[in-house]
Amino acid sequence: MKTSRREFLGTIAVTPLALMSTTACQAASEPAQETGVSNEKMVMLVGDGPRITPAQYIDLFSHIHGENEIRQDNYGRGGTVAELEETFARRLGKEAALFFPTGTLANHMAIVGQTRGRPRVILQEQSHVNCDAEKGLHEVSGLITEIIPSQDGTFDPEVIERLLIPKGARKTDVGVISVENPVRRAHGRVLDQKALLKLANMAGKHGIRLHLDAARMDLACVFSGTTPAEIAAPFDTVYVSLYKYLHAPGGAILAGPAKLLEQLREKRHMNGGTLYQCWMFAAVALHALDGFSQRLTQARDKSRICFTELASEGLALEPIPNGSNIFRLHLPKDSDPARFSTLLQEKGIILNRSSRSFHGFHIWINETFNFRPTDLLTAHLRDALNGSK
Repeated sequence: MKTSRREFLGTIAVTPLALMSTTACQAASEPAQETGVSNEKMVMLVGDGPRITPAQYIDLFSHIHGENEIRQDNYGRGGTVAELEETFARRLGKEAALFFPTGTLANHMAIVGQTRGRPRVILQEQSHVNCDAEKGLHEVSGLITEIIPSQDGTFDPEVIERLLIPKGARKTDVGVISVENPVRRAHGRVLDQKALLKLANMAGKHGIRLHLDAARMDLACVFSGTTPAEIAAPFDTVYVSLYKYLHAPGGAILAGPAKLLEQLREKRHMNGGTLYQCWMFAAVALHALDGFSQRLTQARDKSRICFTELASEGLALEPIPNGSNIFRLHLPKDSDPARFSTLLQEKGIILNRSSRSFHGFHIWINETFNFRPTDLLTAHLRDALNGSK
């Protein structure tokens, strides 16, 4: 007898996604072994979610297909891919959405597709487009980029406005302003919505299009109390990742005006981005999206309980100003960060390398915090803290 998605998830309350088989998910609800913890039980305090093995993907595809038939697409048209695109268009408040195999290509096509003969593009200093893909805008598409200087991902729309019209010119040659929110290189900082609305008003006066790299949008929503549509509202186009926290094997969604996206569908093909079948990305992302905000909210609330209890013992969790799911975890002065990390790793709790700027770690709160009971996580952290002194 088939079980509904809700019923299946209800049987594995501490496992956020049914990313593994039913048996593996039920096992994840039990205390992890002292050593040799399997990856479906690991609490990942680095990154945006669990690590999924090929075997677990195979189980997951089988489960999804059993509860809600995965429908084949044809070069990205129809089937489960169309359902994914329609779902994201609605939740982002846009006319349409289009699947891309990578976020880099989605960002590039969105920016290039909206320049309309204007050669200049303005980018955030800390953004993915500037730091990882700006060269492509130059070498592939011949655009000129101008960078908004910033230490923390934020910016003043008035500073941008002064960049718009070159000296001696009567009008701007800027076609697109690209913004990342939340800002990964600023430890997940969420930008001020009033500033973004002011930016949209200024851009509109000059006929400039706005593109949003919102790869980790739903993480920002849960921790800032906003909705996807609110974050997307000031922008013409919006990109969201399908793998960073929705756990697909890859893929991205670009939402925006229907006419533009139909044009970009052809350009996607011209740039080698049309895959024969894309259903595997769409099916996992849709499955993960169902109930994601509730699961991440649960993880957030559990982490608050856990670290509040440990604060009196010297383990201090500091929020990033205007942050999302990334925090600073401060250790007492007499604790050895390397030893603390090693002791937690033995319990299947994985940290990033220790910080160079403070005595502790940056940690990510994600769905894996639900993999174990709060009291057990608290006990593991306490034991590691005591053992690191």
